[in-house]
Amino acid sequence: MNLLGKIKSLGFKLLHRNVDVIKCMENKNKLWNVFSSPATIKNGAKLVVDNTHVAALVSGGRLADMYSCGQHELVASNMPIFATLKGWKYNHASAFEAEVYFINTATFNNQNWSTLYPFPLEDQKLKSVAIETSGRYSFCVKPNPSAFIENLIKDQEVDSQERWFNNFIIKRFRNYLETSGVDLLSIVKEPQKFSNDLKINLKNDLLDFDIILDDFQIDNFTVYKN
Repeated sequence: MNLLGKIKSLGFKLLHRNVDVIKCMENKNKLWNVFSSPATIKNGAKLVVDNTHVAALVSGGRLADMYSCGQHELVASNMPIFATLKGWKYNHASAFEAEVYFINTATFNNQNWSTLYPFPLEDQKLKSVAIETSGRYSFCVKPNPSAFIENLIKDQEVDSQERWFNNFIIKRFRNYLETSGVDLLSIVKEPQKFSNDLKINLKNDLLDFDIILDDFQIDNFTVYKN
């Protein structure tokens, strides 16, 4: 076999080697990491989850079994939902394919949010205006974040925690301004009071995604008259 043939053969073997240990190897300070290997996972492989994470098996875009801190053996009896989705028999012993989502359950403090650009708003007193605002928030994900993971699976365009939260907060912020009839100038004068009111709404909405909002602050709120 020539050199090129040997390289191709080696590459084929590496790509088809079964993975026998799965753990979060990327930035552990991220809110989520996804393990998706081109190789199959060995039956009986070890799933290692550290004390700030939970892990979840995903098959074909469907959430299966979840695992807390510890070392877990990936066999049919220890992954019943995944086995059911795959239609495995009780004595299944073959390698398999899956994605593993690692979710960080630690508290994330002093995260920044802001409008990317001023957004238009119609106000009863000021008429047509534009709003620019920014602030901080703190949060953590529930220990059993199935709703959060299912949202990640569905929304493949979300590539970072910062973008997800920024989009979420600004959308709710804008909707609250449009529907509450709040006096914009009062927000400029007392941003803390409005922060508290908006926090209640955000907190309830985020619970639907298994996210606990610990703190929310408006540091800047600017109204531009068009």
